[in-house]
Amino acid sequence: MGSFPMGTIVAFGDSYTSGLNKPDPNNRYYVTPFVEHVANELGFDLINYGIDGNSNPAIASQILAHDFTEDQFALVTWSGHTRDWDWDPERLRFKKANLRVRKPRELDICYYMSEISIRSAENYLTKNSVSCIMYAGFVEHMLIQMEQWDNFIPGTLKELCADDMELCQHPNAVGHRKIADSILNDVREKIYEQRRKQDN
Repeated sequence: MGSFPMGTIVAFGDSYTSGLNKPDPNNRYYVTPFVEHVANELGFDLINYGIDGNSNPAIASQILAHDFTEDQFALVTWSGHTRDWDWDPERLRFKKANLRVRKPRELDICYYMSEISIRSAENYLTKNSVSCIMYAGFVEHMLIQMEQWDNFIPGTLKELCADDMELCQHPNAVGHRKIADSILNDVREKIYEQRRKQDN
Protein backbone atom coordinates (compact mmCIF):
# COMPACT_ATOMS: atom_id res chain seq x y z
CA MET A 1 0.00 0.00 0.00
CA GLY A 2 1.15 3.53 -0.72
CA SER A 3 1.18 6.44 1.65
CA PHE A 4 -1.82 8.66 2.28
CA PRO A 5 -2.14 12.32 3.27
CA MET A 6 -1.94 13.43 6.88
CA GLY A 7 -5.04 13.08 8.95
CA THR A 8 -6.20 12.98 12.55
CA ILE A 9 -7.26 10.09 14.74
CA VAL A 10 -10.02 11.12 17.14
CA ALA A 11 -10.00 8.64 20.01
CA PHE A 12 -12.86 7.98 22.45
CA GLY A 13 -12.90 5.71 25.47
CA ASP A 14 -12.01 5.25 29.12
CA SER A 15 -8.67 4.76 30.91
CA TYR A 16 -7.52 2.29 28.24
CA THR A 17 -7.67 5.20 25.81
CA SER A 18 -6.43 7.91 28.16
CA GLY A 19 -3.42 5.96 29.39
CA LEU A 20 -4.59 6.53 32.98
CA ASN A 21 -5.07 10.27 33.00
CA LYS A 22 -2.81 12.91 31.48
CA PRO A 23 1.01 13.00 31.31
CA ASP A 24 2.21 14.34 34.64
CA PRO A 25 5.59 13.93 36.38
CA ASN A 26 3.66 13.27 39.59
CA ASN A 27 1.46 10.57 38.05
CA ARG A 28 3.56 7.42 38.17
CA TYR A 29 0.73 5.38 36.64
CA TYR A 30 0.51 7.24 33.34
CA VAL A 31 1.67 5.34 30.24
CA THR A 32 1.61 6.36 26.60
CA PRO A 33 -1.76 5.05 25.39
CA PHE A 34 -2.10 2.72 22.42
CA VAL A 35 -3.99 5.36 20.41
CA GLU A 36 -0.93 7.61 20.54
CA HIS A 37 1.29 4.78 19.29
CA VAL A 38 -1.13 4.13 16.42
CA ALA A 39 -1.27 7.81 15.45
CA ASN A 40 2.52 8.06 15.51
CA GLU A 41 2.94 4.95 13.35
CA LEU A 42 0.57 6.41 10.75
CA GLY A 43 2.03 9.91 10.94
CA PHE A 44 -1.35 11.24 12.06
CA ASP A 45 -2.29 13.88 14.59
CA LEU A 46 -4.26 12.73 17.63
CA ILE A 47 -7.23 14.15 19.50
CA ASN A 48 -7.70 11.99 22.59
CA TYR A 49 -11.05 12.27 24.39
CA GLY A 50 -10.30 9.29 26.64
CA ILE A 51 -11.30 9.86 30.27
CA ASP A 52 -10.57 7.56 33.19
CA GLY A 53 -13.79 5.84 34.24
CA ASN A 54 -15.78 6.96 31.19
CA SER A 55 -19.18 5.29 30.70
CA ASN A 56 -20.58 4.20 27.36
CA PRO A 57 -23.30 6.88 27.31
CA ALA A 58 -20.58 9.44 28.06
CA ILE A 59 -18.44 8.13 25.21
CA ALA A 60 -21.43 8.34 22.85
CA SER A 61 -22.18 11.89 23.97
CA GLN A 62 -18.59 12.88 23.20
CA ILE A 63 -18.83 11.37 19.72
CA LEU A 64 -22.09 13.16 18.99
CA ALA A 65 -20.64 16.46 20.23
CA HIS A 66 -17.50 16.33 18.08
CA ASP A 67 -17.56 18.22 14.78
CA PHE A 68 -15.74 15.81 12.48
CA THR A 69 -13.86 16.91 9.36
CA GLU A 70 -13.23 14.68 6.36
CA ASP A 71 -9.59 14.04 7.31
CA GLN A 72 -10.53 12.65 10.74
CA PHE A 73 -10.90 9.01 11.71
CA ALA A 74 -12.76 7.84 14.83
CA LEU A 75 -11.20 5.14 17.02
CA VAL A 76 -13.71 4.11 19.68
CA THR A 77 -13.06 1.84 22.66
CA TRP A 78 -16.27 1.03 24.52
CA SER A 79 -16.15 0.69 28.29
CA GLY A 80 -17.93 -1.48 30.84
CA HIS A 81 -21.71 -1.60 30.52
CA THR A 82 -22.30 -1.36 34.29
CA ARG A 83 -20.79 2.09 34.68
CA ASP A 84 -22.97 4.97 35.85
CA TRP A 85 -24.78 6.92 33.19
CA ASP A 86 -26.37 9.88 35.03
CA TRP A 87 -26.45 13.08 33.00
CA ASP A 88 -24.64 16.12 34.41
CA PRO A 89 -26.57 19.17 33.12
CA GLU A 90 -23.95 21.67 34.28
CA ARG A 91 -21.11 20.08 32.32
CA LEU A 92 -23.36 18.88 29.46
CA ARG A 93 -22.05 15.35 29.64
CA PHE A 94 -22.59 12.15 31.58
CA LYS A 95 -21.05 11.98 35.03
CA LYS A 96 -17.80 10.15 35.59
CA ALA A 97 -18.62 6.49 35.93
CA ASN A 98 -17.91 3.78 38.46
CA LEU A 99 -18.02 0.05 37.96
CA ARG A 100 -20.13 -1.58 40.62
CA VAL A 101 -22.31 -4.62 41.27
CA ARG A 102 -25.91 -3.95 40.35
CA LYS A 103 -29.31 -5.49 40.89
CA PRO A 104 -30.76 -7.50 37.96
CA ARG A 105 -33.16 -4.72 36.95
CA GLU A 106 -30.34 -2.16 37.03
CA LEU A 107 -28.24 -4.46 34.86
CA ASP A 108 -31.02 -4.63 32.28
CA ILE A 109 -31.06 -0.83 32.15
CA CYS A 110 -27.28 -0.74 31.81
CA TYR A 111 -27.35 -3.21 28.93
CA TYR A 112 -30.02 -1.14 27.24
CA MET A 113 -28.15 2.13 27.73
CA SER A 114 -24.94 0.65 26.33
CA GLU A 115 -26.75 -0.67 23.27
CA ILE A 116 -28.44 2.67 22.67
CA SER A 117 -25.08 4.39 23.07
CA ILE A 118 -23.42 2.20 20.47
CA ARG A 119 -26.37 2.50 18.10
CA SER A 120 -26.46 6.30 18.42
CA ALA A 121 -22.72 6.65 17.85
CA GLU A 122 -22.71 4.26 14.90
CA ASN A 123 -25.67 6.00 13.27
CA TYR A 124 -24.13 9.44 13.79
CA LEU A 125 -20.77 8.42 12.32
CA THR A 126 -22.41 6.68 9.36
CA LYS A 127 -24.76 9.59 8.66
CA ASN A 128 -21.82 11.99 8.63
CA SER A 129 -19.62 9.67 6.54
CA VAL A 130 -17.01 9.38 9.28
CA SER A 131 -14.77 6.36 8.96
CA CYS A 132 -14.36 4.57 12.28
CA ILE A 133 -13.35 1.42 14.04
CA MET A 134 -14.75 0.16 17.35
CA TYR A 135 -13.38 -2.14 20.02
CA ALA A 136 -14.56 -3.49 23.37
CA GLY A 137 -12.01 -2.50 25.98
CA PHE A 138 -12.23 -5.10 28.71
CA VAL A 139 -15.81 -6.38 29.14
CA GLU A 140 -16.69 -9.47 27.12
CA HIS A 141 -20.43 -8.84 27.40
CA MET A 142 -19.96 -5.80 25.16
CA LEU A 143 -19.04 -8.17 22.34
CA ILE A 144 -22.62 -9.46 22.20
CA GLN A 145 -23.96 -5.93 21.80
CA MET A 146 -21.30 -4.83 19.34
CA GLU A 147 -21.04 -7.76 16.94
CA GLN A 148 -23.99 -6.52 14.87
CA TRP A 149 -22.17 -3.34 13.85
CA ASP A 150 -20.05 -3.13 10.69
CA ASN A 151 -17.23 -1.16 12.30
CA PHE A 152 -16.74 -3.46 15.26
CA ILE A 153 -13.61 -5.61 15.56
CA PRO A 154 -14.17 -8.89 17.50
CA GLY A 155 -12.37 -9.54 20.78
CA THR A 156 -11.39 -7.23 23.61
CA LEU A 157 -8.29 -5.09 23.85
CA LYS A 158 -7.60 -6.69 27.21
CA GLU A 159 -7.11 -10.03 25.44
CA LEU A 160 -4.37 -8.52 23.29
CA CYS A 161 -2.23 -7.66 26.30
CA ALA A 162 -3.32 -10.17 28.93
CA ASP A 163 0.28 -10.91 29.96
CA ASP A 164 1.16 -7.24 30.31
CA MET A 165 -1.40 -5.91 32.75
CA GLU A 166 -0.85 -4.07 36.01
CA LEU A 167 -2.15 -0.89 37.62
CA CYS A 168 -5.49 -2.42 38.66
CA GLN A 169 -5.83 -4.53 35.51
CA HIS A 170 -4.79 -1.80 33.08
CA PRO A 171 -2.25 -2.31 30.29
CA ASN A 172 1.28 -1.31 31.19
CA ALA A 173 3.64 0.33 28.69
CA VAL A 174 4.37 -3.01 26.99
CA GLY A 175 0.65 -3.83 26.91
CA HIS A 176 -0.26 -0.57 25.18
CA ARG A 177 2.47 -1.19 22.62
CA LYS A 178 1.09 -4.69 21.98
CA ILE A 179 -2.44 -3.34 21.51
CA ALA A 180 -1.17 -0.74 19.04
CA ASP A 181 0.81 -3.31 17.05
CA SER A 182 -2.19 -5.66 16.98
CA ILE A 183 -4.75 -3.14 15.70
CA LEU A 184 -2.53 -1.04 13.43
CA ASN A 185 -3.41 -2.94 10.26
CA ASP A 186 -7.15 -2.79 11.05
CA VAL A 187 -6.95 0.98 11.44
CA ARG A 188 -4.79 1.40 8.34
CA GLU A 189 -7.25 -0.66 6.23
CA LYS A 190 -10.19 1.44 7.42
CA ILE A 191 -8.37 4.66 6.60
CA TYR A 192 -7.51 3.43 3.12
CA GLU A 193 -11.16 2.47 2.63
CA GLN A 194 -12.17 5.98 3.73
CA ARG A 195 -9.72 7.65 1.35
CA ARG A 196 -10.82 5.49 -1.59
CA LYS A 197 -14.44 6.54 -1.04
CA GLN A 198 -13.43 10.19 -0.84
CA ASP A 199 -11.50 9.93 -4.11
CA ASN A 200 -14.46 8.42 -6.01
